[in-house]
Amino acid sequence: MNKAALKPGANFYNVVYSLAGKGVSLIALMLLDILETRLLGQTLYGEWAYFFAILNICFFIGWAGINNSAKVIVSHCDTVDARTQCLNASIILRLISAFVISILVVIVLYVIAPELGYPDKYPHLKSLIFLSVGMIFFNAFAVYYKHLFVGLGNFKDVFIVTVLEYFLNLLFCWLFLKLFHNIEAVAYGYIVSGLILLIIGLCLIKKDYRIFEAIDESIIKKYTKKIIKYALPMFVVGIGAAILIELDTFMLGILSTKSEVAVYSIAKNLTNKAGHVNVSIATGVMTSFVIINQNEKKAKIKKFNRYAMVNFTVALFIAVFIFVLAPILIPFLYGSEYVKAAEIFRVLTIFHMMNAVSNFYATFLDFRGKANIRSITYVVVILLDIVLNYLLIPGMGAMGATIATEVSMLPYVFVTVFFSYKEIKKIEGDGIA
Repeated sequence: MNKAALKPGANFYNVVYSLAGKGVSLIALMLLDILETRLLGQTLYGEWAYFFAILNICFFIGWAGINNSAKVIVSHCDTVDARTQCLNASIILRLISAFVISILVVIVLYVIAPELGYPDKYPHLKSLIFLSVGMIFFNAFAVYYKHLFVGLGNFKDVFIVTVLEYFLNLLFCWLFLKLFHNIEAVAYGYIVSGLILLIIGLCLIKKDYRIFEAIDESIIKKYTKKIIKYALPMFVVGIGAAILIELDTFMLGILSTKSEVAVYSIAKNLTNKAGHVNVSIATGVMTSFVIINQNEKKAKIKKFNRYAMVNFTVALFIAVFIFVLAPILIPFLYGSEYVKAAEIFRVLTIFHMMNAVSNFYATFLDFRGKANIRSITYVVVILLDIVLNYLLIPGMGAMGATIATEVSMLPYVFVTVFFSYKEIKKIEGDGIA
């Protein structure tokens, strides 16, 4: 871990940078959503939202748990040389895995495209699948950079990468939509912005670490094994998160109409974006709990509980804000045809609260090397979500998907909170680092 990240006051600046990045990305994401709804229309936007739900699951597959794993492993490196070799190992692993996985995933999607609604219900699906190979590859690196800089305690670069990622997406998606006026234009925008960010991210790492110089193959192999070993439970967690986030949209696309997909996608996207504030809090403060020494455990446990309360209070404030203003803001920003999204958005405030709480404790467990605990829970959550979506969507549409998501989330919230405080009790007992 970068020692600067552990200095007094570092958490404050970490949270500020993280919140600033999330705030800017929230604006860019909302603008991109509004742009897509206005320029594509409800039918094409519904098709894009359905495809993007599939793509988001593919993104998580493309990450393969490596991003989170590299973050945790590099955070435990206590010298510049160790961090440099760990970076070398993770970059090489990221490059190879992203390339192979993106191609394999697209081949599978091509084969099953008819089962996904092509061409009758979703006529543009195959062309979007073809373009997704670049989107999956570049997204793996965009997310990798953000996780890596968190692990290094370099939140300024997290801010830079976050802002560039979302505003480059906004800029090029707008440009290509204006040029081509078709659904594929959005994918072009993501690919071009991803390529630019790939180069910029490497430059940001290169300015602080001499990557690809004086490579020690034996040390790189050691770090590669560590990253892969911890990536496995993170991969299960990641797939579980992807399915939990996107399964409802995907099943809506199969079991309901494009208009239901469109209104639900707006509400769900806004809910996830609202949660970025709480993600910033968790990400900004958890680096200080990577190592807890015997003489500081009481102070750190007290601090952890204080942060948990701040996280909950912020989430509650956002939920009230959403509940009050959603009926006004959504028709104004997206258009009157999306007014139903406001109702869905208000109900999803319950999911927002559960997600904010569980993410805080899940981040703690990750930094403490306990990702395997919640990976098991995801299996139960996914199965429950599938059953509930299947039962509720045909009769209730988007509202059925909303209820299914919230009910299936309950076991995960319980597990993350329970095992976090079990870990706290363990620290109280022996002060294990």
